[in-house]
Amino acid sequence: KAFFGSGGQGGMGGSSSMFGGMGGGPPESDLGAEYMARFGPGGGFPRTRSSPFVGGQRPRPKRADVACTLEELYTGCKKRFKLKRTEIPRGGGAPKEVEEHLEIDVKPGWKQGTKITFEGKGDSPPGGGPPTDVQFVVTEKPHGHFRREGDDLHVPMTCSLSQALCGFTVSLKSLDGRNLRVPVEPVLKPG
Repeated sequence: KAFFGSGGQGGMGGSSSMFGGMGGGPPESDLGAEYMARFGPGGGFPRTRSSPFVGGQRPRPKRADVACTLEELYTGCKKRFKLKRTEIPRGGGAPKEVEEHLEIDVKPGWKQGTKITFEGKGDSPPGGGPPTDVQFVVTEKPHGHFRREGDDLHVPMTCSLSQALCGFTVSLKSLDGRNLRVPVEPVLKPG
């Protein structure tokens, strides 16, 4: 059944899915965990518009993962990060380390690989110029019961031969805590 539908702005609103249409935003009480992040060099993509940087390309952004549970990707959440970066004063002088807090508003329906970029929040380059960008990439934590494949949610399970031939109903607890009864159609149908 469809889980992370494609309707609405976050890919969830109005979708007819195994867990119903979502709508709404992240719960007020779920502010996510605060993470410490020191960013190492990562990949990136050159800007396509004209750029004041050598070769027309902006320096590669600093990258870090944003690990999210299926529940967080289903309902949305906020993730906070404490970022330490090196800043070189505009008029010259000794570089200094600056600490800043960034918040990511994870939208319902986001998928693994979604990128969030904060322009100019990275380290200042040693030769001068504007600071690099910081890019966060959403990763999905493994779930103990469900497995997401694209916009679908799968539940691996075993059943008897008679259940497979005749069909049966499974009781499941959804990601938002609702108890559901899901009919499983028989594998073989006469005719």
